[in-house]
Amino acid sequence: MSDVAVSFDLDGVLMPSPLRQTVFAQLWKVLGEFWAYKQGISLEEAQAQLVDMVWGQRSRRIAAGDLVGAYDWDAIIGFVARSLGYREGFSIAQMVEERCRDAQGLPGYPEVPGVLGRLSEMGVYMVVITNGYARYQMPVLRALGLVPYFQRIVTSDLVGHAKPEREIFQYAFDDVAPDRRYHVGDTLSQDVAGANAAGVRSIWLNRDLPESFRARAPSQRSGLTGFLEYMESVLKQEEALPTAQVPLVPQYVVWRLEEVEALVGA
Repeated sequence: MSDVAVSFDLDGVLMPSPLRQTVFAQLWKVLGEFWAYKQGISLEEAQAQLVDMVWGQRSRRIAAGDLVGAYDWDAIIGFVARSLGYREGFSIAQMVEERCRDAQGLPGYPEVPGVLGRLSEMGVYMVVITNGYARYQMPVLRALGLVPYFQRIVTSDLVGHAKPEREIFQYAFDDVAPDRRYHVGDTLSQDVAGANAAGVRSIWLNRDLPESFRARAPSQRSGLTGFLEYMESVLKQEEALPTAQVPLVPQYVVWRLEEVEALVGA
């Protein structure tokens, strides 16, 4: 093994979120039609109310400090469905499994297998750190063929902690003591905050990074004029999470996954 270990977030980094892009759309349709009929309102209005109820229930869990429970979509959406009077059962985990039977139709980032393959050839110790539950994430990882690249796959439900809590990072890197440890994530409030708190080098992957920042090296971008203001604007769009009193400024900023490969291989 090399002296480098890298952990990766999943949704938005190694794959677009299959839950939000496919499974949730199916649920909003089914539950939305039920609620629209029951309330005598339009489908669009019913779906908007449904989304507000689901995210409100999730926000209450976060406010109560239950960061792990905030990713239990079966429990959250099931609670909302029952409160609407919807009595038919469903399993989001099963819906994910069914969605993954057609691997060709899964959303994915085409550069991911190549980057992970080259890092693996370099002997980099690679880990997944995701707040998503194993029953939702593992079927997608298997369907995309990504499981063999990782020495460890860490999910919040298995560890009992979620990003930005430092414990999930400590668990991920347990038993390995490389000279350099990195975490690649697309959120400032979860990935960057958690990595900084755990003493792991934070790499913020932002595929929408403005052109004005791209000309400089990943280690220099966060110090450029206007970057902090840009970062603040992104933070406002992120989900509000309780974070430790640690810097939210990433140590490295990349806009392509290939930049991570060059960075950790230097």
